[in-house]
Amino acid sequence: MSSGSDEAYAGLDGVHNRLDSLVTKIENLQDELADERERREELEEELERRESRIHDLEQCIDELDARTDLLDLVRHADDTSAAQRRVALIMHLKRAAEAGDSKASLDQNKAEDVLHHPDIDRTTYYTDMDEAANLVADPDVLSYSDGVLKLDLEAGDLPGEATLRQRAVEGSR
Repeated sequence: MSSGSDEAYAGLDGVHNRLDSLVTKIENLQDELADERERREELEEELERRESRIHDLEQCIDELDARTDLLDLVRHADDTSAAQRRVALIMHLKRAAEAGDSKASLDQNKAEDVLHHPDIDRTTYYTDMDEAANLVADPDVLSYSDGVLKLDLEAGDLPGEATLRQRAVEGSR
């Protein structure tokens, strides 16, 4: 019986050793899992920081794009400004006339306010108002005299904005 019991103890020792080995492996795997979870948290935090940075950079890019657009407008304002100013004066008068009693007028000071263009010469406003009147074939509808551009929608209709722009561009060539 002692040989049977020795064998049983030896078998139990083997099972016990095997169990200890498995417990050690489980503990090692649990440690590895904890390390991996910690690494995952660090990576997630890094990802959040980078996403925040990307968002900040995208906002910065949007701001720079807006500034660039504004700089392009300022830089190219003189290239096409005469035609644009003339059409803007007419369209302003049209809106004012439609909102009021079908008539509207403006002088050099009002033209300056409308165009937001204080850096052009005073005489340029008079030229623009005179040329704006020339864009409309009917002097009863739009006329310029004594430094005042006058619109009377009761006397007739203005051409469309696209037609005015085309005439203005053609006239400035």
